[in-house]
Amino acid sequence: MEPRDITAAAAVVISFCALVIAWRSYRQSGRAFALAAEDHAEKRLPVKPYLIDAFTFVCHRARYCAFVVSYTNQSSAPQSLATIELEVEFVDQEEISGKAITPATGEVSPPHMTPDFKKLNVPLNLGPRATDSGWIVFKIPSSSNRKFRVNSYRVKGRTSDGRETDIEAFLLRHVTDEEHSL
Repeated sequence: MEPRDITAAAAVVISFCALVIAWRSYRQSGRAFALAAEDHAEKRLPVKPYLIDAFTFVCHRARYCAFVVSYTNQSSAPQSLATIELEVEFVDQEEISGKAITPATGEVSPPHMTPDFKKLNVPLNLGPRATDSGWIVFKIPSSSNRKFRVNSYRVKGRTSDGRETDIEAFLLRHVTDEEHSL
């Protein structure tokens, strides 16, 4: 064998070793990418709402509705609901439909609420994979010059990154409380 044949054989062996090392690096980077993609997907999971109870009540001659809800952050990163609003779809006496949006109010508390549930403050900060339950009160919009019938109540929460979560109710029971209805 001549020296150039030995050099060529050594180059083939070195090239094959480089090919094996490159292939193993490619597989490792593919695994690292899959782990990073899975981690990213876990951080993008939504906030999931659950409606526990909903009812209307009268306090100081105004109508309010209370929602007892549970918000679960399914993500592995903390999230917050920056806004929580009530969207009411209604039909007036002339059969004209409309929509009204009102923010949560902290002025009144719902009657007969058990101490197991606390008031949910906005913004609602949720830790990773955490659940927070409580009540939210909204003043139902009213008009003195026209009567309307509410078709649906939708509680919409918007996370700080712009994603929305909502709970919808169509019929709410009415709770009376002699102390608050004056």
